[in-house]
Amino acid sequence: MDNFVYRNNSVAPMDQLLTSLRFYASAEHLASVVDFMGIHLSTASRIIQRVSQVLANLSQQHIHMPAENDIATVQNEVYNIARFVIADSRLRICDVVARWPASTHDMTIFANSKIKRRFDAGEFGTAILLGDSGCALSPYLMTPILNPNTHAEQLYNESHIRTRNVVERQFGVWKRRFPVLAYGSRLPLNTVLTVIVATAVLHYIARGMNEEEPPLAIDIQENEINHVIEEGNVRVPN
Repeated sequence: MDNFVYRNNSVAPMDQLLTSLRFYASAEHLASVVDFMGIHLSTASRIIQRVSQVLANLSQQHIHMPAENDIATVQNEVYNIARFVIADSRLRICDVVARWPASTHDMTIFANSKIKRRFDAGEFGTAILLGDSGCALSPYLMTPILNPNTHAEQLYNESHIRTRNVVERQFGVWKRRFPVLAYGSRLPLNTVLTVIVATAVLHYIARGMNEEEPPLAIDIQENEINHVIEEGNVRVPN
Protein backbone atom coordinates (compact mmCIF):
# COMPACT_ATOMS: atom_id res chain seq x y z
CA MET A 1 0.00 0.00 0.00
CA ASP A 2 1.42 3.37 -1.00
CA ASN A 3 0.94 6.90 0.31
CA PHE A 4 -2.55 8.39 0.15
CA VAL A 5 -2.39 11.84 -1.44
CA TYR A 6 -5.07 14.50 -0.95
CA ARG A 7 -4.88 18.23 -1.63
CA ASN A 8 -1.10 18.07 -1.97
CA ASN A 9 -0.84 16.31 1.39
CA SER A 10 0.29 12.74 1.90
CA VAL A 11 -0.76 10.12 4.45
CA ALA A 12 1.85 7.40 4.97
CA PRO A 13 0.75 3.73 4.81
CA MET A 14 1.32 3.26 8.55
CA ASP A 15 -0.87 6.28 9.34
CA GLN A 16 -3.55 4.91 7.02
CA LEU A 17 -3.48 1.62 8.89
CA LEU A 18 -3.58 3.35 12.28
CA THR A 19 -6.52 5.48 11.14
CA SER A 20 -8.45 2.37 10.16
CA LEU A 21 -7.57 0.47 13.33
CA ARG A 22 -8.63 3.47 15.39
CA PHE A 23 -11.98 3.41 13.58
CA TYR A 24 -12.47 -0.35 14.05
CA ALA A 25 -11.73 -0.02 17.76
CA SER A 26 -13.94 3.02 18.27
CA ALA A 27 -17.46 2.90 19.65
CA GLU A 28 -17.95 6.46 18.42
CA HIS A 29 -18.52 7.93 14.99
CA LEU A 30 -15.87 8.71 12.41
CA ALA A 31 -15.56 12.27 13.72
CA SER A 32 -13.66 11.03 16.77
CA VAL A 33 -11.12 9.32 14.51
CA VAL A 34 -10.76 12.49 12.43
CA ASP A 35 -10.05 14.57 15.53
CA PHE A 36 -7.52 12.06 16.81
CA MET A 37 -5.65 11.69 13.50
CA GLY A 38 -5.94 15.32 12.40
CA ILE A 39 -7.32 14.64 8.92
CA HIS A 40 -10.46 15.63 7.04
CA LEU A 41 -13.62 13.54 7.39
CA SER A 42 -13.80 12.64 3.70
CA THR A 43 -10.12 11.72 3.71
CA ALA A 44 -10.59 9.40 6.67
CA SER A 45 -13.57 7.76 4.97
CA ARG A 46 -11.58 7.05 1.81
CA ILE A 47 -8.60 5.78 3.80
CA ILE A 48 -10.79 3.37 5.78
CA GLN A 49 -12.35 2.08 2.57
CA ARG A 50 -8.89 1.63 1.06
CA VAL A 51 -7.30 -0.15 4.02
CA SER A 52 -10.37 -2.28 4.64
CA GLN A 53 -10.28 -3.48 1.04
CA VAL A 54 -6.61 -4.42 1.36
CA LEU A 55 -7.37 -6.41 4.52
CA ALA A 56 -10.51 -7.97 3.06
CA ASN A 57 -8.47 -9.16 0.08
CA LEU A 58 -6.52 -11.32 2.55
CA SER A 59 -9.66 -13.23 3.55
CA GLN A 60 -8.95 -16.25 1.35
CA GLN A 61 -5.50 -16.50 2.90
CA HIS A 62 -6.70 -16.38 6.50
CA ILE A 63 -10.42 -17.25 6.61
CA HIS A 64 -11.00 -20.79 5.40
CA MET A 65 -12.27 -24.19 6.38
CA PRO A 66 -9.56 -26.81 7.00
CA ALA A 67 -8.15 -28.51 3.93
CA GLU A 68 -8.81 -32.23 3.47
CA ASN A 69 -5.42 -33.21 4.87
CA ASP A 70 -6.04 -31.03 7.96
CA ILE A 71 -9.44 -32.43 8.88
CA ALA A 72 -7.92 -35.30 10.87
CA THR A 73 -6.19 -32.81 13.16
CA VAL A 74 -9.43 -30.99 13.92
CA GLN A 75 -11.83 -33.93 13.81
CA ASN A 76 -12.93 -33.26 17.37
CA GLU A 77 -14.00 -29.74 16.52
CA VAL A 78 -17.49 -28.75 15.46
CA TYR A 79 -18.14 -25.83 13.15
CA ASN A 80 -21.02 -23.55 14.02
CA ILE A 81 -23.03 -21.31 11.74
CA ALA A 82 -24.99 -18.10 12.40
CA ARG A 83 -25.84 -14.97 10.37
CA PHE A 84 -23.69 -16.01 8.30
CA VAL A 85 -20.42 -16.80 10.01
CA ILE A 86 -18.87 -20.20 10.58
CA ALA A 87 -16.63 -20.47 13.63
CA ASP A 88 -14.64 -23.30 15.14
CA SER A 89 -14.20 -24.27 18.78
CA ARG A 90 -11.26 -21.88 19.13
CA LEU A 91 -13.44 -18.89 18.14
CA ARG A 92 -11.71 -18.56 14.79
CA ILE A 93 -13.83 -17.41 11.86
CA CYS A 94 -13.72 -20.05 9.13
CA ASP A 95 -16.18 -18.47 6.71
CA VAL A 96 -18.03 -15.17 6.51
CA VAL A 97 -20.64 -13.82 4.10
CA ALA A 98 -21.34 -10.08 4.34
CA ARG A 99 -23.44 -9.11 1.37
CA TRP A 100 -27.06 -10.01 2.20
CA PRO A 101 -29.69 -7.68 3.74
CA ALA A 102 -30.20 -8.20 7.45
CA SER A 103 -33.74 -9.50 6.89
CA THR A 104 -32.51 -12.38 4.72
CA HIS A 105 -33.11 -15.78 6.30
CA ASP A 106 -30.02 -17.74 7.35
CA MET A 107 -31.01 -20.66 5.15
CA THR A 108 -31.27 -18.44 2.07
CA ILE A 109 -27.75 -17.21 2.67
CA PHE A 110 -26.45 -20.72 3.27
CA ALA A 111 -28.27 -22.18 0.24
CA ASN A 112 -26.52 -19.68 -2.03
CA SER A 113 -23.08 -19.95 -0.43
CA LYS A 114 -19.91 -21.49 -1.78
CA ILE A 115 -19.40 -23.35 1.50
CA LYS A 116 -22.65 -25.29 0.98
CA ARG A 117 -21.55 -26.37 -2.48
CA ARG A 118 -18.26 -27.55 -1.02
CA PHE A 119 -20.05 -29.58 1.66
CA ASP A 120 -22.44 -31.00 -0.96
CA ALA A 121 -19.42 -32.12 -2.96
CA GLY A 122 -18.07 -34.00 0.06
CA GLU A 123 -14.97 -31.85 0.32
CA PHE A 124 -14.95 -31.97 4.13
CA GLY A 125 -15.57 -35.68 4.58
CA THR A 126 -17.38 -36.43 7.84
CA ALA A 127 -17.11 -32.88 9.22
CA ILE A 128 -20.41 -31.38 10.38
CA LEU A 129 -21.97 -27.98 10.91
CA LEU A 130 -24.32 -26.97 13.69
CA GLY A 131 -27.20 -24.68 12.79
CA ASP A 132 -30.24 -23.33 14.61
CA SER A 133 -33.80 -24.58 14.19
CA GLY A 134 -34.31 -22.31 11.18
CA CYS A 135 -31.86 -24.39 9.16
CA ALA A 136 -32.78 -27.49 7.19
CA LEU A 137 -31.38 -30.77 8.46
CA SER A 138 -28.88 -32.45 6.14
CA PRO A 139 -26.20 -35.16 6.40
CA TYR A 140 -23.62 -32.50 7.35
CA LEU A 141 -25.85 -29.87 9.03
CA MET A 142 -27.24 -30.81 12.45
CA THR A 143 -30.13 -28.82 13.89
CA PRO A 144 -32.04 -28.97 17.20
CA ILE A 145 -35.14 -31.12 17.64
CA LEU A 146 -38.06 -28.71 17.89
CA ASN A 147 -40.25 -30.83 20.17
CA PRO A 148 -38.05 -33.31 22.03
CA ASN A 149 -40.10 -36.18 23.46
CA THR A 150 -37.48 -38.50 24.88
CA HIS A 151 -34.64 -38.05 27.34
CA ALA A 152 -32.17 -38.80 24.54
CA GLU A 153 -33.64 -36.02 22.40
CA GLN A 154 -33.45 -33.59 25.33
CA LEU A 155 -29.80 -34.51 25.90
CA TYR A 156 -29.12 -34.01 22.19
CA ASN A 157 -30.67 -30.53 22.28
CA GLU A 158 -28.72 -29.61 25.40
CA SER A 159 -25.47 -30.78 23.82
CA HIS A 160 -26.33 -28.93 20.61
CA ILE A 161 -27.03 -25.65 22.41
CA ARG A 162 -23.91 -25.82 24.57
CA THR A 163 -21.70 -26.66 21.60
CA ARG A 164 -23.22 -24.09 19.29
CA ASN A 165 -22.73 -21.43 21.95
CA VAL A 166 -19.16 -21.10 20.65
CA VAL A 167 -20.38 -19.07 17.69
CA GLU A 168 -22.25 -16.71 20.02
CA ARG A 169 -19.09 -16.34 22.12
CA GLN A 170 -17.15 -15.69 18.94
CA PHE A 171 -19.52 -12.86 18.02
CA GLY A 172 -19.07 -11.36 21.48
CA VAL A 173 -15.27 -11.46 21.32
CA TRP A 174 -15.25 -10.14 17.74
CA LYS A 175 -17.49 -7.19 18.64
CA ARG A 176 -15.53 -6.37 21.79
CA ARG A 177 -12.31 -6.38 19.82
CA PHE A 178 -13.83 -4.13 17.15
CA PRO A 179 -16.66 -2.10 18.74
CA VAL A 180 -17.57 -0.52 15.40
CA LEU A 181 -19.31 -3.84 14.63
CA ALA A 182 -21.55 -3.46 17.66
CA TYR A 183 -22.33 0.24 17.37
CA GLY A 184 -22.48 0.61 13.60
CA SER A 185 -21.19 3.38 11.35
CA ARG A 186 -22.38 5.93 8.83
CA LEU A 187 -20.02 4.92 6.07
CA PRO A 188 -21.38 3.86 2.66
CA LEU A 189 -22.87 0.36 2.63
CA ASN A 190 -20.13 -1.10 0.44
CA THR A 191 -17.51 0.21 2.86
CA VAL A 192 -19.38 -1.25 5.84
CA LEU A 193 -19.44 -4.68 4.19
CA THR A 194 -15.71 -4.42 3.50
CA VAL A 195 -15.06 -3.38 7.11
CA ILE A 196 -16.89 -6.51 8.34
CA VAL A 197 -14.64 -8.80 6.31
CA ALA A 198 -11.52 -6.77 7.16
CA THR A 199 -12.17 -7.09 10.90
CA ALA A 200 -12.89 -10.80 10.44
CA VAL A 201 -9.41 -11.18 8.94
CA LEU A 202 -7.83 -9.28 11.84
CA HIS A 203 -9.85 -11.31 14.35
CA TYR A 204 -8.64 -14.57 12.79
CA ILE A 205 -5.03 -13.37 12.94
CA ALA A 206 -5.47 -12.29 16.57
CA ARG A 207 -6.87 -15.70 17.54
CA GLY A 208 -4.04 -17.44 15.71
CA MET A 209 -1.50 -15.37 17.65
CA ASN A 210 -3.26 -16.13 20.96
CA GLU A 211 -4.00 -12.49 21.62
CA GLU A 212 -5.83 -11.91 24.88
CA GLU A 213 -9.58 -11.56 24.60
CA PRO A 214 -10.99 -8.05 25.10
CA PRO A 215 -12.57 -7.37 28.52
CA LEU A 216 -15.67 -9.45 29.16
CA ALA A 217 -18.88 -7.58 28.50
CA ILE A 218 -21.72 -9.42 26.76
CA ASP A 219 -20.82 -13.09 26.51
CA ILE A 220 -23.67 -15.53 27.08
CA GLN A 221 -23.25 -16.87 30.59
CA GLU A 222 -23.76 -20.43 31.85
CA ASN A 223 -26.97 -19.61 33.73
CA GLU A 224 -28.43 -18.05 30.58
CA ILE A 225 -27.72 -21.23 28.63
CA ASN A 226 -29.32 -23.31 31.39
CA HIS A 227 -32.41 -21.10 31.25
CA VAL A 228 -32.70 -21.67 27.50
CA ILE A 229 -32.48 -25.42 28.05
CA GLU A 230 -34.98 -25.44 30.91
CA GLU A 231 -37.50 -23.43 28.92
CA GLY A 232 -37.17 -25.82 25.99
CA ASN A 233 -36.25 -23.02 23.64
CA VAL A 234 -33.70 -24.58 21.34
CA ARG A 235 -32.65 -21.36 19.64
CA VAL A 236 -29.61 -19.68 21.15
CA PRO A 237 -30.23 -15.90 20.86
CA ASN A 238 -28.51 -14.21 17.89
